[in-house]
Amino acid sequence: MRRGIVLTVAVLACLLSACALNPPRIVSISPSRDVTDVPTNQAISISFDRPMNHDSVEKRFQLSPALTECAGSRNCRFAWSGNTLTFIHTHVNFELSTGYTVAMHSGYADASGQQNTLEHSWRFTTEGRPMLTSVDPGDGAASVAPDRNIILSFNRAMRPDTMRAAVQLSPGRNKTSPRSRLILTSKLVTSSCEPAPVVFPVLPIWATVPLNLRSP
Repeated sequence: MRRGIVLTVAVLACLLSACALNPPRIVSISPSRDVTDVPTNQAISISFDRPMNHDSVEKRFQLSPALTECAGSRNCRFAWSGNTLTFIHTHVNFELSTGYTVAMHSGYADASGQQNTLEHSWRFTTEGRPMLTSVDPGDGAASVAPDRNIILSFNRAMRPDTMRAAVQLSPGRNKTSPRSRLILTSKLVTSSCEPAPVVFPVLPIWATVPLNLRSP
């Protein structure tokens, strides 16, 4: 009789342990593990397999190196959509060409209080500076038609405000001249690796593009 009671207690203990060994799991992350060329303004998202205790998750999230400009800023915050946590850092971008590590420390819990006791971490690398991939007419070209457009092609989409402020023509017409205009038609590089051009109909002899251009 006593042996039967001991066996029953042992079985119940195993069942209870099994219930306790069903911790919440991370089912997807963005950016993905070891991915490169991540846009500097991309949010970080972590999806779980069930409803979570939001506070326990947010307190165990860590980004290294930290975005120092996020300290006390409303531009950096957590947002939830269903079972997905998103870290938003509006106007506080990652550094260029930098490796970041995202960690979810042990102890985060689901809505019922079950905890995951394992450490999770993954790494991604941000994009480098935008690159000027080709120019037309080419450097040193001669006998260029006076109404020839200048086309600057980049490896990714560019911000119009930085382009207008950065491109200089020397000697050339005043930027405010009605006969000189900058039309930005650049878009993200397609799978065929053909970036769209930046076109401006002017008559320059020399064009300079500084290194402080920015993509979106």
